[in-house]
Amino acid sequence: ITKALKAEGKANGTINRITSSLRTLFTELKQLGHKLYIPDYKHQKESQGRPDFYTEKEIANLLRIAARRDDHMLLHDSILFAYKTGCRQAEQLGLCLEHVDLGNKQFIFLDTKNGDDHYLPIHKDLYPVLERRLNLAIDDRVFPWDNADQLRTGLRQVQTVAGMQSGKLWHTIRHSTATHLVSRGVELRKIMGVLNHRNVNTT
Repeated sequence: ITKALKAEGKANGTINRITSSLRTLFTELKQLGHKLYIPDYKHQKESQGRPDFYTEKEIANLLRIAARRDDHMLLHDSILFAYKTGCRQAEQLGLCLEHVDLGNKQFIFLDTKNGDDHYLPIHKDLYPVLERRLNLAIDDRVFPWDNADQLRTGLRQVQTVAGMQSGKLWHTIRHSTATHLVSRGVELRKIMGVLNHRNVNTT
């Protein structure tokens, strides 16, 4: 399996998470009485060089540069939304206008990674973003990217202009949300709720 994943160009970190998930699945099936052979998976060495988060100054710089793009503030609003909510990329791309509950002042992220719907209060800094996105809506999506690659490419372009390390990914924004909340003294359980983790150890 490891060889096949490497042939597909998967990174070592991805391979480790896939093989770990398979081991867990096989172990559960064996405990249920299925006769299975659980293969040995050799842990792949992962790079330790990738930065874990953006500083607040870097976030501000990304937003400043993104605001100058000719895309009606779409990348700027996407970065700010990701930072203020801590949501995953797929959750942001899947957010529809009907999932913005202005009456209850909350976002509704449906069928998230942990299998639950996630309700998150609307941060005050996001009301201008929502007003702009609602006024510019071309369909039922809040952030009308054609695909995730467009979003990632936009971020890389802004990073290049800002002179930032290329190892910082879109998901790094989510790490930044958590890191900055910790630095402000927010309780870990509250951060767990923002990030929609089931286990505080993950947070």
